[in-house]
Amino acid sequence: PDRPTQSISVEDTFERDVQLSETEPMIRRLAFKILTRSYTSGNPPSSCDELTDIALKLRERVGLNPQQRYRLVGVGLSNFREAQETESQPALFE
Repeated sequence: PDRPTQSISVEDTFERDVQLSETEPMIRRLAFKILTRSYTSGNPPSSCDELTDIALKLRERVGLNPQQRYRLVGVGLSNFREAQETESQPALFE
């Protein structure tokens, strides 16, 4: 659990022996479909609530049938910068 995922797979067994040409429907059913939406802001979210709002707005952009079923959903942040690389707030009184 502490190491990055190296591989992922899925399999299923046919009820009977099939010819190779008959495997296409099963392959299509087992193949992974990944749907992502992203948003880039000038500033990182300042709270969990703000991040949640962004994620929910992105969900509305998915555009699939509302009855579609899902196995996994996730939220991620990226493009982190070191503190010294970001601009600090200007002083109010100088």
